[in-house]
Amino acid sequence: MTRQQPPPSKRAVSVPTHGLIRRCTTDPNNVGMQLPIRLVYGESDPFAAWFILGPEADRNAWAVSRELLVDGLDGAAGVGDVRVWPQPPACERLVVALSSPKGHLVFDVARRVVARFLRGTFIAVPRGREDMGAGVDEAIARMRQEVSS
Repeated sequence: MTRQQPPPSKRAVSVPTHGLIRRCTTDPNNVGMQLPIRLVYGESDPFAAWFILGPEADRNAWAVSRELLVDGLDGAAGVGDVRVWPQPPACERLVVALSSPKGHLVFDVARRVVARFLRGTFIAVPRGREDMGAGVDEAIARMRQEVSS
């Protein structure tokens, strides 16, 4: 799934990095070039992590499942438009393949960067609390105040 940009969020995690383009059907001349990437996560869309790809003036945003990234750290994950897998033999890089009707892009990124990003997402919204919606902490605080009054 793509959008122009991720939804705004109070509690956000954002990690800049670079990836190496391995395949690009829209511009084959880009193969082997560095791709600016920003990994973004926010509690307003707690099941999704975002890859913001490209320079500021010409960027694309891809929403991917946070769990798909977790699974992809240790083995092949995903089918269809988004696939992720560790690059053998040392598995220090994570390969990400994105497909759309406009073309395909395959790039790799440092696995440790994605792992650090995911740790931050689980601090922002712990696993299992995603479906509790935005503002849960505030609602719980209000309920506690009402009970103690």
